[in-house]
Amino acid sequence: MDQLLSSANSSVEISAAARALGSRTKQLFGNRRSERRVWTGFIQGKRCWKGRTVILPDGNVGRIKSVRRGNAIVLVTEQKESVKTTIDKSFPAVSLRIWKDPAAVALGRRKRGRIERKSPKKLLSCQLNAAKPTRFGSKRRGRPRKSGPTKYQFHLKCRDMPQQEFSVDALLMRVVREEAEYQRILLARRQRQDDRGS
Repeated sequence: MDQLLSSANSSVEISAAARALGSRTKQLFGNRRSERRVWTGFIQGKRCWKGRTVILPDGNVGRIKSVRRGNAIVLVTEQKESVKTTIDKSFPAVSLRIWKDPAAVALGRRKRGRIERKSPKKLLSCQLNAAKPTRFGSKRRGRPRKSGPTKYQFHLKCRDMPQQEFSVDALLMRVVREEAEYQRILLARRQRQDDRGS
């Protein structure tokens, strides 16, 4: 009974976490962010951008304004006399911690220790998708070309690969077809030689 209750509670928590993440405003539009990130220094060994949420030494949260030479300037919101004001405060970068969304942490814990099962079918589908050209209006694949017109610098020529089947039966049928084609070529060559000799 306890296990059923714990599983029900966990499922409710996971649903609430997924709902919270889904209700967040979209940051990407057409593989591009609505607001360009301006990068600054490091906190906890990770490169941070301006506006990223961090946890202060007293437990409150703030947004990074800049991180330079081990010192971080953080925008902190304080409420005085029912009026919220935002002020700049300086903290040592080592005393700050990166804030993580609790909903994302809850979902991430569910995937802890899970390893994706590899299969030839997944590998083949990835290769076929990578060989296809990008959709119209999407970002072009490949490194920019140094030569050629500017409009073709990011263009990588791709072609659709034929659908191939790599099962044992398909390979055996391919061998039989190639063997039959080889015998047909040998027979035609012998007939030409006999015609020349006669």
